[in-house]
Amino acid sequence: SGVEFPPHNLHGIGVANHDFSFKEKFVGNVMAYESIAKYYLKQQDAHQHIFKTVFPSWDNTARRKERALVIPNGTPGNYEYWLAQTIELTKNNHPDRQSFVFINAWNEWAEGCHLEPDRKYGHQFLEATLRAVSSLSKLADFPDKIFVNVEKRDLFTDFGNVLSYHFHTRVRQIRSSISNRPKLKAILRIPVVLVRRII
Repeated sequence: SGVEFPPHNLHGIGVANHDFSFKEKFVGNVMAYESIAKYYLKQQDAHQHIFKTVFPSWDNTARRKERALVIPNGTPGNYEYWLAQTIELTKNNHPDRQSFVFINAWNEWAEGCHLEPDRKYGHQFLEATLRAVSSLSKLADFPDKIFVNVEKRDLFTDFGNVLSYHFHTRVRQIRSSISNRPKLKAILRIPVVLVRRII
């Protein structure tokens, strides 16, 4: 047996580079998520046992730079539809054999491909997986067909977001540490009580 490994070995899928403007030289490819998903859904290996694979999103710019493969619209909704269709296809094609469907990948950050919760979508990819695996998905087609707009970013905003994230994370850690030490918590309450009495 074997296993698919999308988005590798793509043949006959049109590129969408003309739909985007690039700030720097770009010689890679931009391809629509829906096109790739449909390509893999059509792949049939009648004489071999090939396990099907889906991916939540893809953008390997961090690894390949200007030669990257960028796949916009790797959204939880599009992923859910592809996964649900792949599971159904696998059940129908291999009813009497082991039916596995693979997901690429849990935390491949260098390729923009992860199920692991993030700051943009939170747990939505995991929730989409649960719906697809449990046959609870109600999607009849890919919900996000128009390319998702990329947020405009600048250095100062990104830097502020990173500082804010780490500041709040540290505050939560300190609060958790204090709440686990009752004596320290009691000592730190004294100034608060005094201030309230003065006010």
